[in-house]
Amino acid sequence: MNILITGANGYIGSHLALELFNSSYNLFLTDRVCSHNKKDWDVLKDLMPSANFLESDLLDFSSIHNAIHDKEIDIIFHLAAQKNPSHSIENPLEYFSQNINTTLNILQCSKILKIKKFIFASSAAVYGDNSSIELHEDNFPNPINPYGSSKIICENIIKDFVQFNDFGFSAYSLRFFNPFGAKAKLKHKLNINNPMSLAEHILQSISLNNFKFNLYGHDLDTVDGSCVRDFIHIDDLVSANMCFIEKLKASDQEYGVFNIGSGRGLSVMQILSQFSTRLKLKPKITLHPKRNGDPEISIASINNLVTNFGWQPKKTLEDLVEDTLHI
Repeated sequence: MNILITGANGYIGSHLALELFNSSYNLFLTDRVCSHNKKDWDVLKDLMPSANFLESDLLDFSSIHNAIHDKEIDIIFHLAAQKNPSHSIENPLEYFSQNINTTLNILQCSKILKIKKFIFASSAAVYGDNSSIELHEDNFPNPINPYGSSKIICENIIKDFVQFNDFGFSAYSLRFFNPFGAKAKLKHKLNINNPMSLAEHILQSISLNNFKFNLYGHDLDTVDGSCVRDFIHIDDLVSANMCFIEKLKASDQEYGVFNIGSGRGLSVMQILSQFSTRLKLKPKITLHPKRNGDPEISIASINNLVTNFGWQPKKTLEDLVEDTLHI
């Protein structure tokens, strides 16, 4: 089976690629490669020497079409996106342009090349500030930043394309919550020089600042005043994605939405405490107001995933910390 991953040089894309490679799928990996990420691309080539590496610009239809038109792709995992919620507030048009147009281009390729199976990497950001403690797939989307808005727009485009296509196209939108940790071989994907995730911010504070940490949100209506998130180990997130390969094989013009999370809420302070315990080092915390565009609480209901696949997350809080530190 030939599988294409867009955004394969990213944090999630590289972990998914490695798992698919180890499972003996015929892989086609594409991303926009430039000076700042070429070293990472070369690492992937070393880790997966028999995979097919296709440099392309997904914003340019002819670029991605020319890269894959003769590859007989069976399934597309579309992971390529701009993904920083705070940055999206400062640059909303950039996020709409990038995330929507890349999705339109890869869907157009699917139509022309008759690629019938499609996975879209959506986000918990589509829910925004939602009154539900557990977020279910049928909760009304209420994004509070342009990143989340771009994701729900893409979901709706894909849903309509499934409904009105004439060649049996099927797709699933997977709403990723907060991936955490890294495989030892891919620990460089946790970027402390330009941190975006909590894991990266913590690693930066430990590596460069003697565990001086800026906490955004400290007086919220949560267990300890800090934001609560559904942090899912990257290995669990990848294993959930793997479930959909078999489901897509049997699908014909089907669409569905699934949360991909742990089903467990952890506060930022609880995460910091676990790092502190592991390192025997107390963080020096500077308190700040909650950032614009950040919900107070975001926890996945994973009942849909569990019911359909029998899937369960395996990793513990301790695993999240160990597989971030790698010491």
